[in-house]
Amino acid sequence: MGVASPGVTLPRCDDPGFTPGRRDVPALLELWARCAERDDAKRVVAALMRGEQGVAAVLLRGLAQAPGAERAMRLRVLTRIAQRLPL
Repeated sequence: MGVASPGVTLPRCDDPGFTPGRRDVPALLELWARCAERDDAKRVVAALMRGEQGVAAVLLRGLAQAPGAERAMRLRVLTRIAQRLPL
């Protein structure tokens, strides 16, 4: 477990065995939005990417109604996941 920007904790983001599921995505997106430190944000993104297709499906479902900043965050993770998947 890492410590993020003041008042932000990165639960399980540093645990390579943690694969986020549907229920973890909203909390991880909220955590990502609160990270003021670039390294902390990278660790949250890395945790999201471990969920691959499952996380991608959740991110896509909420994409249309997400506010601008959250939409951009979702697209960044989706792009990174897509780059790792075979065609």
